[in-house]
Amino acid sequence: MKLASDDCIYLACGSTYGKLSGGLVRFNPQTYAYRVFHELMPEQTLWCLETRVPGKVIIGSWIYGGLGQKPATTEGRLGIFDIEAERMEHLIVPVSQAKNVTAMTLLNNQIIGTADGWLFIYDLLRNEIVFRQEHGWGDTASLCTSRDGWVYGIAQRAMYRFDPAPQRFEKISDFRCDGFVDKIIEDKAGELYISSMTELYRLER
Repeated sequence: MKLASDDCIYLACGSTYGKLSGGLVRFNPQTYAYRVFHELMPEQTLWCLETRVPGKVIIGSWIYGGLGQKPATTEGRLGIFDIEAERMEHLIVPVSQAKNVTAMTLLNNQIIGTADGWLFIYDLLRNEIVFRQEHGWGDTASLCTSRDGWVYGIAQRAMYRFDPAPQRFEKISDFRCDGFVDKIIEDKAGELYISSMTELYRLER
């Protein structure tokens, strides 16, 4: 869940056992009012959000639903939800044949995201994917834009960083994560913290 420009909290949701599809929930913390937007990405789980784009909620999806249900679609999607219009503005497949969009972050006017071990860049002004590359370390669980200009990520087999200007990757260290409870964030002092299972790390730079 993340706070968006309308001061509401948005939650990306999946479906229950034996079902497909998911919903986007909007919750107003001042009034406690909420609304669920169904079928924004039919038969897919809504997995990750980026809400720092004014008036928008960027959504990444998985093809999988609740346990016990086989997928009905084959590719994860990236969606641009317009807050005022309350509808999906754009819906694209960022990486062909990739099943899951697993993480996203914002850098300037670009969404930097990952899908099945690939990193992609979606340009919000041009409304198109401008970069795709497989990094080789498996699914990325979490991305974080740092004040040093790099985008940091934790994947199944490595902690890494990506420089968007020359579009290059650097492996920081070996890493193991399951992709469900692993996060990387930067605090106000510029320190990067990584959580994995029950462990918390600080990255020394």
